[in-house]
Amino acid sequence: MKGIISTLKVGGLRAEAFGEKNSAFATVCKNAKIYKGALAGYAPFIVPFPDIYLDGILMDMSMDWPFPQLFQTDTGIYVGTRDGMHTLTLIAGVWTAVRISGGFTGSLSWPWTLADCPMFPVFASGNCLVYYDYASTAWVTWIK
Repeated sequence: MKGIISTLKVGGLRAEAFGEKNSAFATVCKNAKIYKGALAGYAPFIVPFPDIYLDGILMDMSMDWPFPQLFQTDTGIYVGTRDGMHTLTLIAGVWTAVRISGGFTGSLSWPWTLADCPMFPVFASGNCLVYYDYASTAWVTWIK
């Protein structure tokens, strides 16, 4: 989808990525493309989430800011939703989720954040903390 092109009377933009050293000219812009002396707004193409199944039931992956959130670490792929954190695996062409945030009840309003320690991902959302405890070889959910 192409938006409205507005011509800029003031300098400060350049279409090429290379130019003068230490210049304050912009070469990129969010949700707009830079043309010589102008900006053209656009909406980038967003790929929706594929179908993901949890316990054989299709999960609701409708976009509801800031959920769902997708994380990729060295230990796997994770998806954070309002009702918890899940690990994703591709089995016979079907994405399957396994809930890893045991004991969590309620609905989150804060986005998930990731501390991506090697072989040790830690997820937090508000007062909820989810991490893997190697001593007990299990995922731990801590809620205050």
